[in-house]
Amino acid sequence: MSRSRSPAMRLPERALGALIDEFKPTALVCTYPLYPYFLKRIPQGIDGTLPVFTVVTDSIEINAAWLRAPSDWWLVTDDLTRQEMLHKNLPAEKVIDTGFAVNPVFSKLSPVDAEDPCDPFRILYFPTAQKSLVRSHGRALLDASPSVRLTIVLGRNVRRLYPNAKKLKDAYPGRVRLIGWTRKVPQLLNNHHLVVGKAGGATVHEAIAARCPMLIHHLVPGQEEGNLSLLESIGAGGLADSPAALSRRVSDLLADRAAGWRSMKHALARHGRNSGAIVAARFILNQIEDRRS
Repeated sequence: MSRSRSPAMRLPERALGALIDEFKPTALVCTYPLYPYFLKRIPQGIDGTLPVFTVVTDSIEINAAWLRAPSDWWLVTDDLTRQEMLHKNLPAEKVIDTGFAVNPVFSKLSPVDAEDPCDPFRILYFPTAQKSLVRSHGRALLDASPSVRLTIVLGRNVRRLYPNAKKLKDAYPGRVRLIGWTRKVPQLLNNHHLVVGKAGGATVHEAIAARCPMLIHHLVPGQEEGNLSLLESIGAGGLADSPAALSRRVSDLLADRAAGWRSMKHALARHGRNSGAIVAARFILNQIEDRRS
């Protein structure tokens, strides 16, 4: 990306230059690694006076594009990720552990208490677009314990997934709630005991921010492996990529008065990352003020 001059690159390069001319920013904050490379090739960035903050959204398994991006600072999700980046020879004073930039509302919400009786045990489930898995995963979770109550967020796949989800709801009266697309994910995570979903960066870090233990039912090799590794290193979740594994993991979490679940809750409280956007914004503003003074 540092050398590419393809026609596909020229259009976003010119667009970035036009935005800088129009907005006249004091700093450039990038949450995607492509844009810092453009500053080496456009007039607005060639002199290096516009400070660049790269907000890294990968965890532990870091794509080389982040590491090689021309940047003044890298803001990262956790200390393990920071250590990995330092091992790649980035300067320690330029790699800052702010936490993932989750919605600031997470810092104001109250998670389920670690001493909650867990009856009912509320599970929030984010399915993939694969229709058959809604019923097989749903049955596995509901059969793990009679105390389980399942909320399924169908999201943008609501039309595709609803028929199978409705059959599941009818088969378990009073135990299944269906939601389509929603803006209330922070509130849902804070109101549930456990989240089950794929290992995307936003979902994993929002679960961490809500102190909601997580089971991963689908994993894309590469950067999503880093998200799983982070969950495991915290002690806040793990992989359960089959219906049998999901059922077994939920049963284990609820055994002995939900001792396993409570242990994960305490681990998440110790990790304490629910205000990454606020921490990052404060750091950026402080650096701008330091440059001015």
